[in-house]
Amino acid sequence: MTDEIKNTNETKPAGLTEVVKPAFKADADAGLSKLTEKLAEPTKPVAPKPETVKEVKPVLKDPKGMFDYSNCKQYVVQQGDTLLDVAQKFVVALQQLRYFNHLDKEDPVIRPGKTLYIPDKPINVPYGE
Repeated sequence: MTDEIKNTNETKPAGLTEVVKPAFKADADAGLSKLTEKLAEPTKPVAPKPETVKEVKPVLKDPKGMFDYSNCKQYVVQQGDTLLDVAQKFVVALQQLRYFNHLDKEDPVIRPGKTLYIPDKPINVPYGE
């Protein structure tokens, strides 16, 4: 009986007398050393991204500030042109072309060299204008 007790005393439980290292410790140490090596490497300076600059087109406004001329076509009056000729050439109503360019209703004379602005969409001409 004492021999049996002796044998059990000689065998030591693994958890109490031995230090057991986890299996992943070596992998963690290797990963940590790779990370520290990566951090120790000199890094190239990162150039800041250039800001995108949007092209700003000047907004052409008519003298009275009623219309935006930035998206419309421009036509320089030639010798012999009439307002009706220009309206027909650009398929625009004569009254709209006249009102858009602030020409006098009683005397819508255009002279060679004058720049006419052609509306890009229909213009609402008020009654009597």
